[in-house]
Parts: sequence; structure tokens; C-alpha cells
Amino acid sequence: MISRHAVTGQFEKRTKSWMNVRSHITAFVSRDQELEGIWLGAIRMKIRTNTALPLVCVLFGLLTSSCDKKPAQSTNETSNQPTVQIPPPVTPVKHYHLKGKVVSIDKQGKMLNVDSEAIPGFMDAMTMPYKVKPEGELDKLHPGDVITADLLVQDEGAWLENIAVTGHSSAAATK
Repeated sequence: MISRHAVTGQFEKRTKSWMNVRSHITAFVSRDQELEGIWLGAIRMKIRTNTALPLVCVLFGLLTSSCDKKPAQSTNETSNQPTVQIPPPVTPVKHYHLKGKVVSIDKQGKMLNVDSEAIPGFMDAMTMPYKVKPEGELDKLHPGDVITADLLVQDEGAWLENIAVTGHSSAAATK
């Protein structure tokens, strides 16, 4: 028969060995759980990265593409770029010498109606209204005055300058 002491000693050895095994298992399980936690964290991180990375790429693409667009130039107030307005081309003023008779004067319209001789290279003899510059010259003129003047023509406009009275015709006053 086995002595009580021998049984107790073996039991203690086995208990210690079971405790040792249990501590190893516990350590292994805790390490396993720890590793499992790390793996789960990595997987979660990967899931977050997999959803966040495309989102970040899309946002970055939108931001950079919107920076490349030029603003609409419909209004000058919103544009930061200076605008240059080019005036229409100015045609040169043509000068002609006019001889004629004052038919009537319109001081309010600043006009002079003149029966003029033909102007070579420009027009035949005719009666025509002309603007007068400076308008103060109208005050020294009377219907029937024979005049000479500089006729200036630019684009669609014409006017008289440097008007000089060379005589007076009584025929215009009787009309």
C-alpha cells in the first residue's frame, strides 16, 4: 500500500504541475486574446482606412480641380484680373474748305444752314445744315452772309470751324 505521505506529495506535485500548466494556459490565452485584440484592431483600422482613403482622395480631387477653374468673366466686380477696355478705332478727321451763303441759323440746335459751292473730292453744291464749333461763332452770323469755313468730317459727323464772313448777299434776305 501507498503511504499517505507519498500520495500527498504526488498530489502536491501534480497540483503544482497543474497550476503550472494552468498558468501557462492562462498566459497563452491572455497572449492569444492580446494578439486577437491586435488583429481585430488592425482589421478595424484597415476597414477605417479602406473607407477613409477613397473619401480623402475624392475630396482632394475636388479641391484641386476647383482651384484650376477660371472664374466666369461676366462681371468685372467679381474678377480679380484687370480688364482693359479698348476704345473703338478713331478715324482721322478730314479737312475741307467750304464757301457758301448762310441760309438760316438755329441757335438752339447750334446749327447753321449753308448753301455751299461744290467741294472737290467730297460733295456737289447743295444746301445743308452743319453744326458749328465753337457755338459762339453763331452770334456773329446773319442769314445772307457769304462765308468761308473749315469743314471737318469724322465718321458720321461734320461741323464748321474758323468761319469768316467775306460778304453779304441781299438775295438771301429777300427770300
